[in-house]
Amino acid sequence: MYSHASGPERLYYKYDNSPFYIWAALLDHRFNYKKLKKDYASDPDLLTYLEEQKQALHTYFGG
Repeated sequence: MYSHASGPERLYYKYDNSPFYIWAALLDHRFNYKKLKKDYASDPDLLTYLEEQKQALHTYFGG
């Protein structure tokens, strides 16, 4: 669960075990999707993860 990485990469490892952390970040006005997408721009894996979780959040709440 911990990583030697810093920044968004470090957060990815915390989010990796449960979708609820990334979902909360997506819904939180201090983070939100646009800010996370900008932070993750240099890492294609994180961008993919963000997009997958955005869709999963939408699906979970029946949208």
